[in-house]
Amino acid sequence: MEHLTSAPGLAEHMSAGSEPLSIGELARRLGVTAATLRNWEAMGVLTPAREPVTGHRSFDATDVRDAELTHLLRRGGYPLEHIRTVVRQIRTAGGTEALSAALDDWRRRLTARGVSMLGAAAQLGGYVAHLGVPAGPPATTEPAPAPGPPPTV
Repeated sequence: MEHLTSAPGLAEHMSAGSEPLSIGELARRLGVTAATLRNWEAMGVLTPAREPVTGHRSFDATDVRDAELTHLLRRGGYPLEHIRTVVRQIRTAGGTEALSAALDDWRRRLTARGVSMLGAAAQLGGYVAHLGVPAGPPATTEPAPAPGPPPTV
């Protein structure tokens, strides 16, 4: 998300009134093939408009942003099914800024939960130590017995 919200990309270079890109122009700018963009469209990741007479694809600034994100995530090894979900969430959220804020909030809540769990574990460890229960598995000098047959039910 940081890459898309802070770094200048193709979408930022396209103003609201600029001409949409063709599939070939977008493919060249991203360094992918037109067939790759068609595949992303077939998977539901990209949804470019079509010219009414010719049927050619037309990529506006939002489509370019979605293609940039898809390209970035594909290079990171993410499957198209997951990328499709992320792109839809960005469209629903109204852009990368809203989704980035939601992810930051989620990260903060997850961190707070993890810190709380660590605190609880420390308190539990103190309580167990107070009871005199030895920490960890008992030390033995004998080899562990060979595993027997699985239990029968």
